[in-house]
Amino acid sequence: VLEQSPTSAGSASNASTSFVFDPFGGSGTTAHAAILYSSKQGLPVWTVLVESGDHFESALVPRIQAALRSCNREDPIRVLHLES
Repeated sequence: VLEQSPTSAGSASNASTSFVFDPFGGSGTTAHAAILYSSKQGLPVWTVLVESGDHFESALVPRIQAALRSCNREDPIRVLHLES
């Protein structure tokens, strides 16, 4: 599970927070789009991805980190490892 905090570069104090939940995180396209939207609109967006593939640590997390850096964002991300 990858979770991006709802902070944004220029959020207004009265801005509403959007939520994005992607139960099939895949390559991170939905999260990347949410990051771009949040940066462009200046609105906070919570993004939660769920992925069980082997590419999670090697591809998905680095992509999300790169997307945040490309928008000059330093939002924290949290990675939660769930076991059955």
